[in-house]
Amino acid sequence: MRPTPVLCMVLAALCCGATATAREQVPMADPDAAAAQHRWHRFIVKYHPHTDAGQDAAAVLPRLARIANDAGLQPQGAQPPLRWERRLGVGADLVVAEPPLDHASAQRLLRTLAKDPDIEYAEPDGMMQRAPGPERGEPVAGGE
Repeated sequence: MRPTPVLCMVLAALCCGATATAREQVPMADPDAAAAQHRWHRFIVKYHPHTDAGQDAAAVLPRLARIANDAGLQPQGAQPPLRWERRLGVGADLVVAEPPLDHASAQRLLRTLAKDPDIEYAEPDGMMQRAPGPERGEPVAGGE
């Protein structure tokens, strides 16, 4: 049995009203405040393929000390502030900051990386999650 258009409109109006009421009662989090409290630990750095670091992962390691120094990162004892972890399948490198960086230090590091002409891109390594959507086997919207 298919729902009637009137029933659909009534349900939609009720849902919109409930959503608006719930939205007014729950304060939104400040994304800048959340980012400022976050600690940044891992970064993805992609060197241009024509560079020595782009062709050979071993060439990345010596560059990390210079980048850390230029970004004002301090080593923890004998441990360098940036450590090369591995080359990813996309050809980029996973770089780990020890200890994790606060927001300001992470921004300084990303600005320093952006100034290097051999680097194609650099970004914090974030958790990738599947977007909400239909589960496997469920019909897609608009399909019968």
